[in-house]
Amino acid sequence: TPDSVKFVNKLNSTYFVGNYDFLAEKFNLDIDFFTAQAILLNDFFSFSKNVVDNKFSDFYLENDSLFYQLSSADKDSIILVNGKKNDVESAYFQNIMIDRSDYKIKSITLNDFEHEYFILLKYTGFKNIKEKKFPNKLILFINSKKGNIELKMDYTRIYTDRELRFPFSIPSSYKPMN
Repeated sequence: TPDSVKFVNKLNSTYFVGNYDFLAEKFNLDIDFFTAQAILLNDFFSFSKNVVDNKFSDFYLENDSLFYQLSSADKDSIILVNGKKNDVESAYFQNIMIDRSDYKIKSITLNDFEHEYFILLKYTGFKNIKEKKFPNKLILFINSKKGNIELKMDYTRIYTDRELRFPFSIPSSYKPMN
């Protein structure tokens, strides 16, 4: 929901109920509800606070026979400073790979050099649902100085034009995440 985050880790029998500050504290990530929603739905988004209404006019476009590539900076503007990549314009580099055949996002990478984290999103197994393609799988990998996380999601049921319900129960044996 826009004001809360809830998830259950069945592998470790733990759960989390809280707000988006958890991501900032645990992984040094500034992600809000709308960014999380875009990630889950395979929609365009930018990590930049300078991109107004997700307009990508400042992004660079490259293409080859399979993909369009949108990048937040020209590769030539990223330079090494003290052995680390640094961009004169910003402290991050976002790259979006878009399939030329269906215009769906296949992957997104983000390198945040200032906060020292890397994010990879990979979308696979697209299927048509009511004339729109949705990914069947999402892989999210975060590498930061505060820790690493790998999340693999399989979308087993995708519905459109239905009232949203979010039944959420936590088994009594599960412990809260710290």
